[in-house]
Amino acid sequence: MKILTRGLTVSLAPGVSDHLVKTFGYGHGNCAGMAAIDHTVLVERGFDNLDKFFDNTQFQQPVAPELKQRRVAEFEKIEAGY
Repeated sequence: MKILTRGLTVSLAPGVSDHLVKTFGYGHGNCAGMAAIDHTVLVERGFDNLDKFFDNTQFQQPVAPELKQRRVAEFEKIEAGY
């Protein structure tokens, strides 16, 4: 567990941001690390305007409770051999 915790800590360090953005084109969850990256690199990768970036991102919306109940009921029928 100690090795896992250490690995997670290292992966979240600010210095990792530069590598993730430049090598893989991924953003990083460390704000200080992202702020330290050259602005031209952020523009090239599309991270200069996060509102614009998120406009083209598809997040899964929560399922309406009625639909969730119908899905559960159908799944129970299938499990019962319907």
